[in-house]
Amino acid sequence: MRCFFGLELEPNDKLAIDRWRSVSLPPLDNPVSADNLHITLAFLGQVEVARIEALAEAASKVRASEFSLLVDQLGYWSKPKTLWIGPTLVAPALEDLAGKLGQLASRFGLPRDSRPYIPHISLFRKQSDNPPAALMPPAFELEFRRFCLFESLSTKTGVRYRVLECWPLVSEMSIRDRLRKGRI
Repeated sequence: MRCFFGLELEPNDKLAIDRWRSVSLPPLDNPVSADNLHITLAFLGQVEVARIEALAEAASKVRASEFSLLVDQLGYWSKPKTLWIGPTLVAPALEDLAGKLGQLASRFGLPRDSRPYIPHISLFRKQSDNPPAALMPPAFELEFRRFCLFESLSTKTGVRYRVLECWPLVSEMSIRDRLRKGRI
């Protein structure tokens, strides 16, 4: 199974990003389906089915804090030819979580990316040129309360990401603050 740890976006956030993409960017080929919008934490590559349970058990022991992220920049990588959005400032809790999951992958003998971690949401793949600037910059305040193990499935209509299991992140807010923000 081809797998990765990632952050699943809330359905309303996926819709808002998809709407922004269709209004703010020119029509481009190879858009990432709104259903597939996510932030990768650690790419695992091919994982034997027999090892998934042990990997999930190890992931259940990872402790990290909830966090929010302001996704406010548009970027383009020429090597993978990917147009993406991401945060200008990365939450320390996000860097911590990605680091812990990268270490977990290493303990299982799975590949670990040697490049610095850059959280992003891929919008378009296989873009031959750097596209023009967006009409409006992205500005999405995303909140994350869990992380997930995803399977990447190749289908006739393209790649589809399926959540295998998710684990909660720890809230550092007081009960009063959580009540005020509607999180209880």
